[in-house]
Amino acid sequence: MLTIAFAILGGYATYFLAYLPKMGAIRASALSTLLCYAVLFVCFKSDFAELMSAIFFGGSFVGMSTQQRLSWKGIGIASCIFGWLSAMLLPLIEGIGGALGICAFLSVVIVYVSFNLLRLLTVR
Repeated sequence: MLTIAFAILGGYATYFLAYLPKMGAIRASALSTLLCYAVLFVCFKSDFAELMSAIFFGGSFVGMSTQQRLSWKGIGIASCIFGWLSAMLLPLIEGIGGALGICAFLSVVIVYVSFNLLRLLTVR
């Protein structure tokens, strides 16, 4: 449950920060992740801070999606899926580079394809 909450926080923080003037998705992801890690490291043990900031960072990958791909509702749903996927898949693919990115990509694709299929089915 906590992984899903941090994934949602990461997704929304990046998504909304990215549209500030002169910010962009990459800077928004970096800034929000650094702030999250700093707060967690000061308040909690380093193992917990590293784990939750990694989940937050992966959620920020979801939040880097453009408004043309996903709405703010889509970001929330994709972040939930990312939190669940990361809890299920990360222990299985530990040590493989890009695991957070793979989980974020899969969650965005699942939501994007689902929304488009739903739109096609409701038009007919």
